[in-house]
Amino acid sequence: PSPQLHPSTTTTQLPPPSTTTPTTTYDTTQGPACTVDMAGKSVLDFFKLLVNDEMITSIADQTNLFADQFFCNNTVKPQSRASMWKQVPHDAAEVKRFICNHNSNGPSTLPYH
Repeated sequence: PSPQLHPSTTTTQLPPPSTTTPTTTYDTTQGPACTVDMAGKSVLDFFKLLVNDEMITSIADQTNLFADQFFCNNTVKPQSRASMWKQVPHDAAEVKRFICNHNSNGPSTLPYH
């Protein structure tokens, strides 16, 4: 005996799975490509290809904007760490130091056991 279906239930017959494997080809002569010779270059040189000074400056500007908005909308106690943020405007050099320090520490897994 076949299973009974609810009157509003319909069945759909799916087509059989394809027996051919789809292939994807990439034309490396067109589209975005790295045209810079990276032989003998450092990791920092590669990073500078991806993140330019304009981006770093924008990160610093947006960080300062967030800080201004934060301090306008919140009351901060003098002993809090946030009060130190208020005293120092962040510039591109500081953002570069932060990124360098963050990357040089390498990946970490949390929590430590």
